[in-house]
Parts: sequence; C-alpha cells; structure tokens
Amino acid sequence: MAAAYLSRSRGVAGVGTTKGLFFIFTLLCVVHLATALTHKEHLVKIRETVEESQRKLDTIKAQRTDLQEKVKRFMVETDVQFEVLDKQIQMVEEGVGTWKKSIKLFEELHTEF
Repeated sequence: MAAAYLSRSRGVAGVGTTKGLFFIFTLLCVVHLATALTHKEHLVKIRETVEESQRKLDTIKAQRTDLQEKVKRFMVETDVQFEVLDKQIQMVEEGVGTWKKSIKLFEELHTEF
C-alpha cells in the first residue's frame, strides 16, 4: 500500500511539475514577446527622433552656410568700401599737403614784401 501511495504521489507530482514548468515557460515566452514588442516600439521612437534631429542638423548647416556666404559678401563689399575710403583719404592728404605748401609759399612771399 505504501508502494502504491508512493507510486501515485510521484505520478501526480510528475504531471503537476510538468504542467507547472509548461506554465512558467509559456509565461516567460509571453513576457519576452511583450518586452520585445515594447523594445521595438521604443527603437522606432528613437529612430524617428534621430531622423528628426538629422533634419534639424541639416537645416542648421544650411543656415550656417548661407550666413557664411552673406558674411563673405559683406566682407568683400566692406573691403571695397575701405579701398575707396583709403583712396579718398590719400587724395585729401595730398590736397592738404599741397595747400600747406601753398600757404608756406604765400607766407614767404608776404614776408619778402
């Protein structure tokens, strides 16, 4: 009788353990699948964020290039304006030098008379 009880106990325990392991295995698979889907959704969001960041970066680079070209054009125009101003200053200095010489000559002539 004890042998029969032991035999039944093991049989029941063996079936119960198998069902328990199957349940745990199934539960782990479902959890793994849910986690994988969640990670895929997260990866999709990360990918979208990276793509949006890349578009913004491209826009900023284009704006920087445009601004750089405008600054270069401004610098060229400014250099041309400075060259014109330098020539005008040189002409005025030459004119002032000529007038100073003329005044000196007139003063010398005036003192002789």
